[in-house]
Amino acid sequence: MTRTSRHAGIVVVVALAGLAAWFGLGRQRAEPEDTESIEPAEESTPPTPPQPPPAPSAQRGEAPAADALVSHPITPDQQKIRRENEVLGIVSDAVDLGDAGKLRMMAKTYREQNFEGAAMIANGYEIIAECLDHPGPISRAPAKYYDDNNRSSILLPYLRRACFHGPE
Repeated sequence: MTRTSRHAGIVVVVALAGLAAWFGLGRQRAEPEDTESIEPAEESTPPTPPQPPPAPSAQRGEAPAADALVSHPITPDQQKIRRENEVLGIVSDAVDLGDAGKLRMMAKTYREQNFEGAAMIANGYEIIAECLDHPGPISRAPAKYYDDNNRSSILLPYLRRACFHGPE
């Protein structure tokens, strides 16, 4: 017998022994012990299951609220905020992609939608577009003025990235 066939034989024997042990242990757990009785004793009564808590319901004589199933309506102010956030998302993408044309289009949209501070923010979009189209000191001058005079503008991160940290 060769050394390889001897090793193969040992592996097969060990595998078979492992399978036999696994099946043997599995059967012992599945079968009930001899001391346990499968049928309940005639003298004992089965335990009663615990009662579930009562379901919440309306008071007696009261009908459920009619508006309980009605969802909260979206107000025009909420729709306006959603549109403004969509425009800001497009602006962010346009700055990332260096798309000055998209920024100019968003400036026009911002003015048309008459968002709060529309003129100031639309001007900021146009300044950023100029910085993307013509990077350098000429486009940085209006950006610096905007940055100095509109310290609370939501556009400052975009303006600074496009006009002061962009390609020279």
